[in-house]
Amino acid sequence: MSKYIEVEIPEAKIAIEYNGLYWHADDKLDKLYHLNKTNAVELNGYKLIHIYEHQWLFNKTIVKSHIKSILHKNMYFDISDCEVVVISNDIICDFLASN
Repeated sequence: MSKYIEVEIPEAKIAIEYNGLYWHADDKLDKLYHLNKTNAVELNGYKLIHIYEHQWLFNKTIVKSHIKSILHKNMYFDISDCEVVVISNDIICDFLASN
């Protein structure tokens, strides 16, 4: 794989690239850079996940959850263990902001 891929998970055919805001700014790279890199990695049979610096810094929990979902490592539960409850809009907004 590319020497510019930060993480490679061969058994899952996943590659992760961390895109710092300075070096991946529009004035530093060709505007098709990320698409071309994604396509090149896919030609090797891998899925490329781009993580941008601001996403990691401000939404780390969401980024980790997304990666777990792609790797099928999310927590699963039996629907019979669930309970339906009415919740307030504030709780919904907090949940959506953090997930």
